[in-house]
Amino acid sequence: MAKLRVNFNKGLRMDLACAKDEVRPIMNCVHFKDGHAYASDGHILVKNFLSECTSIPEEQIEKLDGKNLHRESYKELLKYDVIEISDEGIEATKNGEKSFFYFSNVDGVYPNSEKVLQDALNASPVAMSQVGLNTDYLIKLNKALHGSNVCKYQFKGEFRPIILQGVESASIGIIMPYTFSE
Repeated sequence: MAKLRVNFNKGLRMDLACAKDEVRPIMNCVHFKDGHAYASDGHILVKNFLSECTSIPEEQIEKLDGKNLHRESYKELLKYDVIEISDEGIEATKNGEKSFFYFSNVDGVYPNSEKVLQDALNASPVAMSQVGLNTDYLIKLNKALHGSNVCKYQFKGEFRPIILQGVESASIGIIMPYTFSE
């Protein structure tokens, strides 16, 4: 009999898309808003639809709205089978052992990731003969974006974000191009 799993998708490593930033500690978090999970380090940004990439019931997803979870807590949660979301944090259970992960209470407001994505999407597409990508960022994006094994890429111009949309998922990500000095 298969084990019950009520949690984030174990393979969805959104923690990798978060910053490791002491100056902007809010960027060290996965942010939850309107049924989506956002993570960004300033070079990449991911937006995953929680109903697609988790086995968490809708009433539990609603409790995440407006909350931030530190990247290390998110990473640890992936090791557990069942989670229960409360106003203060997330209780996780595996083999009868329980742990509690508090939501982050760092100062600051999470950037308006939806506006960043919409601005990128609304820009006119541009034909480009070449574009530079930092493959480390591309690898992180692949691990953090649900359904990203096959993506449609949209190029919006030099120095503009490149948009990635999963073919089998509504999740979306952006990656900043690498600029060359000639």
